Amino acid sequence: MHLSYATMTRSVVVVTLALVMV
Repeated sequence: MHLSYATMTRSVVVVTLALVMV
């Protein structure tokens, strides 16, 4: 269960970085 939370958090960070780079 904890892995899912970590994955979601990391996904959000990746998306944010992608938006900033664009």
